Amino acid sequence: MRIAIALILSCIFTSNCFAHHDLSEDADLGNLNVFGGTVTKVEWMNPHVKIHVQARTTYASTTGWTIEADSPNALLRRGISRATLFEMRDINFAVYRSLSKACSSECHGYGLNLTTSTGRVVILHTALNELLTKLH
Repeated sequence: MRIAIALILSCIFTSNCFAHHDLSEDADLGNLNVFGGTVTKVEWMNPHVKIHVQARTTYASTTGWTIEADSPNALLRRGISRATLFEMRDINFAVYRSLSKACSSECHGYGLNLTTSTGRVVILHTALNELLTKLH
C-alpha cells in the first residue's frame, strides 16, 4: 500500500507522468522553419490545438503544414482563439518539424511562435519553449 501511495504521489509531483510525447526526441531542433501562411483549418481540442496552414514558401515539395500548439485554454489566455486565427492576415510561423512524420502531402511540426502583422509574438507551444530554454 505504501508503495502504491508513493507512486501516485511521485506522478502527481513530477511532470513526466503527464507527458504524452517527448519533444526533445521528435522535434527537429536543429532546423527551425519560418514561413508566412494562411490558416486553412483549426482543430480546436485538447490536449493540443492543431493549426493547418498553407505556407507561402515550400519545404520538401509541399506547402501544407499541420502545426501542433498548446491546449485551447492556454492559447485563449494568450488572446488567441479559433476565430482570431482565421481573422489574422500575414501571419508568420516559427516551427520545428516533427521527425516522426515525413513531409509527404504536408509537413507536421511543433509551433514555437506566431508573429502577427502588427509584430505581436505569441508563444504557441510552452513545452517547446521551455525545452529550448533548457538547451541554451
